Amino acid sequence: MSRGGAARTAAAEPFLGNLRLSLAHGSELDHAILLELRRDAWAPEPAVPPGLERSWAVGVDEHDANAIHGCVWERRRLVASARLTLHDRFADVPDRGLYPPDLEVEGMPIASLNRLVVAPGYRGLGLAHVLDEVRCRWAVGLGAQAIIGAVARGHEGRLERLGFTPKTFFETSFVSKAGAQVSKPSVLLVR
Repeated sequence: MSRGGAARTAAAEPFLGNLRLSLAHGSELDHAILLELRRDAWAPEPAVPPGLERSWAVGVDEHDANAIHGCVWERRRLVASARLTLHDRFADVPDRGLYPPDLEVEGMPIASLNRLVVAPGYRGLGLAHVLDEVRCRWAVGLGAQAIIGAVARGHEGRLERLGFTPKTFFETSFVSKAGAQVSKPSVLLVR
């Protein structure tokens, strides 16, 4: 069961030039704006993980409405977002089917850092790190006993700098837009 409702939209705070950071509960966020950013950021992706075809095509899933979204705005344009979900069972975390079936994580409730997207023109500014830090603080504030995040191999340093340790390495199998099977080494980290 996904937990929600604990956070409400926070005022946008300036942190990098014209960029502003805010937190919003999924029920208060305009999903059309979120969808536009996700499609823009995911458009160049060569493949879609099995089980995520619908949410990648639609751009939102059943977790968005009850999640807390860290949002980075430039004026009125959403340029980065990242989702935090809180769960009473590991089986309920988003994308659980991508992880090894026998994997368990201790400590409930468990927070999941997921759906981090940065618009192409805003990559390399440290927005992912800022969103990870903010989501970790919110997770602790909401009482999470464990926090997880999955990244492609080679990108785990971003979460390790925040105190995460690798829990398991796995291959994420994708079906490319052309229909070819692709595998991507991934790692699930826990804090």
